[in-house]
Amino acid sequence: MSEPREAVRAPVYHEADQWHHRPLNLEMCRHLGEQDIAGRTVLHARPGFKSRGQVKPRTLVGAGWKLLLVVTFIDSGEHVRGVLPHIREMAPHRLIASERVALDSGEFE
Repeated sequence: MSEPREAVRAPVYHEADQWHHRPLNLEMCRHLGEQDIAGRTVLHARPGFKSRGQVKPRTLVGAGWKLLLVVTFIDSGEHVRGVLPHIREMAPHRLIASERVALDSGEFE
């Protein structure tokens, strides 16, 4: 068994936003794929919290509330830092977090 390797995971928290008239989450995943990011996924949140503790339950989507989404991607720190400027451009007013993680299995370069 090999030693765990270090990587960076970066979730982007946003609503059902658009990028050039297309769904932001799909455009982010497309861009991350073009940049050969090792892993990426989109999670649809049920309830969520906005700043100042405002709860946004999924049941209010039909009442004009946008669906809460999290696009998460993972790769080496260098590779993640390389794509972050464009991701920030795509979602300029959204929370983008990053954290170092250890990869215990799977292929990763």
